[in-house]
Amino acid sequence: MKKLKVASIVLACLMTMAFISCENTGGSPGAIIARIEIAPWSVQTPPGGGTFDFPFTATVHGSHNPPQTVTWSIDQIGRHSQTTICAAGFLTIAVEERLTELTVRATSTHNTAVSGTARVSIRIHPSLR
Repeated sequence: MKKLKVASIVLACLMTMAFISCENTGGSPGAIIARIEIAPWSVQTPPGGGTFDFPFTATVHGSHNPPQTVTWSIDQIGRHSQTTICAAGFLTIAVEERLTELTVRATSTHNTAVSGTARVSIRIHPSLR
């Protein structure tokens, strides 16, 4: 059942990526990126065990019609290998994750010096303490 859920999440991310890559994200050659806003900006996992999935969205603010495309990443090293974020912004937190906080980052593909972050607080399963 766990493998089926993970496969479903991966499929959803791939389908979303295909959709995103086909849409016109706008942007002009002279676009200036001012900042990136991530929603939600803060998330807390529910207590107890289980794999948690959170969708994030990014809005790129600036002038001259900035492109709305971003690259998603997680800042922390040492996280569980199954704690990931896909290109569509879906964060998956592994059941076995031992970190209590993560930072999700969206970086502009037009200007990689500009990014926005969101904080994720993780309530660790009691059996992992």
